[in-house]
Amino acid sequence: MYDYIRGKVTRSTPLYTVLDVSGVGYRIAIPTNAFPKIDIGEELTLHVSFIVREQSHSLFGFLNAEERDLFEVLLGVSGIGPKTALGVIGGLDAETLRLAVSDGNVATISKVPGIGKKTAERLILEIKDKLPKMFPHLAENFAIQISNKKQSPIVRDAHSALTNLGYKDSAVEKALSRIMDKDATDHDLASLITQALKVL
Repeated sequence: MYDYIRGKVTRSTPLYTVLDVSGVGYRIAIPTNAFPKIDIGEELTLHVSFIVREQSHSLFGFLNAEERDLFEVLLGVSGIGPKTALGVIGGLDAETLRLAVSDGNVATISKVPGIGKKTAERLILEIKDKLPKMFPHLAENFAIQISNKKQSPIVRDAHSALTNLGYKDSAVEKALSRIMDKDATDHDLASLITQALKVL
């Protein structure tokens, strides 16, 4: 019914924002990570999801359409309602969520309040095939991120250190690629070498 609502922010809290549109105030629930980015008095566009229930009609707003679409995907998971789905969006950015789902990383998703281990496992199972189709650019962006990290000075230094220890160049490249593909976070030289030695 609604795709987005644009208006002047008259009130904002960590739970909701009020947009004044031609004298009508729309109270819109927001994820917690949106609150610091919203200023009273500014003109703001929120991409919204309108949810109708027997006793309530509620608007949920997001700073971009991607988050709104993820929210609606999460609503399709059994046992996850709007409040929990909003918590997931507020606690994990789109790329972190995509990576956690593709890796089956229950621990990362379970850090979100209201998401236990069983719910996280069910979430992964039910949306893992949907995310790449809906958001192909997320996978592409992550691949670029991995590629850049593989070419970083620390990775090159680790490669040099490992080959100096007598390991074959091809084996070292394979080990480092495996580590970077599995974990895109920044590594220091010592930890990267230690992890590589475990798989060589």
